[in-house]
Amino acid sequence: MAEILAVLYEKHPGFTSTRQLAQDMIRTDEFVLQLCKHLENKKLISHIRYGRGRGAKREWRITPNGRHLYEAQLSRESRGEQEKMIDADDTVGGNFVEE
Repeated sequence: MAEILAVLYEKHPGFTSTRQLAQDMIRTDEFVLQLCKHLENKKLISHIRYGRGRGAKREWRITPNGRHLYEAQLSRESRGEQEKMIDADDTVGGNFVEE
């Protein structure tokens, strides 16, 4: 689901079709549609619909709540990488002494 948020975040403020999301994620349209419906129920994405019946198309975009959640996730990942780098610096310089 985070992958859908990532794609929609990159394409914001525009809408992206279910088919395009499926192609970007290398998944089936039906699988992506079910994930999108779940994210929509959580109010993280929204959709507009064109047409009626089987020929109807849905296009999705990230909501402000979804953007906030995704940005918070990016921030946490960034801090985690910085902490890993600091820990690696400590072990490289402090534990080995050449004589």
